[in-house]
Amino acid sequence: MSTLDEIVKYCQEIKPVGALLVTGEWGCGKTYLIDHELKDAIKKEACILRISLFGKLSVESIQKEVKTEWYKLKLELSGHEKSAKVFSKAQETVSKITIIPEEWRSFIGGDMTDILSIKNEIEYKEKEDIKIKKVILVFDDLERCGMNYVDVLGCINDYCENQGFHTIIIANQDKMRQKLNMERYDIDVISDGTKNKELSAMNSSIQVKKIVNGDNEKITYNEIKEKIVQRTVCYVPDLRKVVNAVIQNLPSYEDNYNSFIASCENGLIALLETEKIYQCQSKNQKEEKDIIKRPQNIRSLKCAISDFHRIYALLLENGMEHIDNWLYSFASYLIAFKANITKSGKYGDLFTDDEVRTIFPLYRKEYMFDSIKKWILYGVWDEELLQYEIEYEKTKNLAEQPKDIVRTTYILDIEEEIILEGFPAVLEEAYTGALTLDEYVIFLSNSCYAREYDFEYPISIEWDKVKEGIKKAINKLLLSEAEGQQVHKIIGPEHKSKFTSEELSAYILIEEFRNSDMLLNYKNKKWYICEIGQDPMLVFQQYQSKVIYSFDQEMAIATYNAYESAGNCVKSYFSGSLERLVNNSLTQYDMNYTETYEGLITLNELLEQYLNRLVEQNKKIAIRFTNNFISSINMIINRIAEYNL
Repeated sequence: MSTLDEIVKYCQEIKPVGALLVTGEWGCGKTYLIDHELKDAIKKEACILRISLFGKLSVESIQKEVKTEWYKLKLELSGHEKSAKVFSKAQETVSKITIIPEEWRSFIGGDMTDILSIKNEIEYKEKEDIKIKKVILVFDDLERCGMNYVDVLGCINDYCENQGFHTIIIANQDKMRQKLNMERYDIDVISDGTKNKELSAMNSSIQVKKIVNGDNEKITYNEIKEKIVQRTVCYVPDLRKVVNAVIQNLPSYEDNYNSFIASCENGLIALLETEKIYQCQSKNQKEEKDIIKRPQNIRSLKCAISDFHRIYALLLENGMEHIDNWLYSFASYLIAFKANITKSGKYGDLFTDDEVRTIFPLYRKEYMFDSIKKWILYGVWDEELLQYEIEYEKTKNLAEQPKDIVRTTYILDIEEEIILEGFPAVLEEAYTGALTLDEYVIFLSNSCYAREYDFEYPISIEWDKVKEGIKKAINKLLLSEAEGQQVHKIIGPEHKSKFTSEELSAYILIEEFRNSDMLLNYKNKKWYICEIGQDPMLVFQQYQSKVIYSFDQEMAIATYNAYESAGNCVKSYFSGSLERLVNNSLTQYDMNYTETYEGLITLNELLEQYLNRLVEQNKKIAIRFTNNFISSINMIINRIAEYNL
């Protein structure tokens, strides 16, 4: 019998002896089952009144909401939908008017629920006929209630036992057990006067103090549950039916996304299915070894389908293949993250792709970008990085020669004969600086993988040559004035312990370049040299906010040439402007003291020579400005000398 059939059977009982508990994990569709399938199944003879216990802090707040929703339902059944909305709005509005005395509220509607009564049936008029419908009370999200579970169930029992309501309780019992096992209570326990501090609530046997006839009586959650709950039904969703409903209710997209998702229906169902693992005992016999219970969170699946549309559009635009595999990997990762299986922390991703795939076999790391992980874990959408990764993936897919495959791919994804054939050429490129920095990261990772899997390269690696190659690659980037981020692949801190000191020292060169904004500094320097002669005042103003790691001899010569050709009205600005520029860099950036010191010495020498010519020409004003400029530079030189000690 299905879960729905079980619930319908309970609703049709003449006089149930207790409540029905429907349990299941978060997001599996329990509330949807009640609000849609159950509502449709019993609509002729009964109606549903669902109350969320989420965040409820008192019995009074539950009772008030039950009465309010009961009267709204009565008005709606009578065809007075507008009146139902007015009734609800009036309750909400008057309850917020704090200046109304408490004793007056019931007369003007603020607490009109105090003078209203309800029963387990609703009598209403439909046209000229008087009709009666049974009311099914549903209390949702028991595990998210802010009250003690015993108090909540005591309140619910009043409706079930004393007022005769068919009562359904919806809860995630696994989460309740976790909460109960974590809580500790400070209780005056017993008749003998002893005190038990920090009573551990293990195995759901929480003890709480209840006053009954003036005595302390211990009641456990299990005891009150046994008293109230007639039977428990574990909701096992019909995944095919649920996933199909999710797909059918998607909004209409313009790029055939709906058709694409529909074509992936079987794969999406497989993501959520519980899987049994068998171990063969003999040719004709197998024994169940283990069960993989995957999170069956429909909300997470909906989020995955909705969020993936953004990625789908980019993959489609770039002509990527096997987009269904990208969807399954994305959905696996997102569902795992929302179920707290995968986590982010201070040092990045505290899990491995293998762990995700243990639960979700459809997850494949080759169909998951680092930029997408970053989006899921930290909420940072980096389209520039994603576009780079797409382009890199396309390049990798086009690789046909062993050299190109080994250069762009992790060796665990390559056949061994291809590695043996392609590695020597890749090693030579690593020595000459012909690899990109991302390819150097792959090279270093592959060296680590080879050692971990006892795979022996055909040629041993000379690490000094590799480091020289990395330096050459960095210099080429600086000279080319490349745009954008040049290093996207990293070795996380949690994985560095697997690398040798030689591998790490090579990686540090890349890491320092990545973290130092060296490329940005180089471009800023080029800009300064080109523009200082055109409009010195504007350059000094704009350069205050730019990254500068050194004021080298090239910049010094460009500054001198600009000063010499400037008129007196501009010369007066050089002294203070250059001092602010260098001082800002000294305090904000890891400045190269040696290069800056040598650059300022060069500028000082050039200005001394220029000053001698001004003296010969008897240019009094220019002499004063130049003396000030030289004094300012000497002060900066002395300050750098202090910093560098």
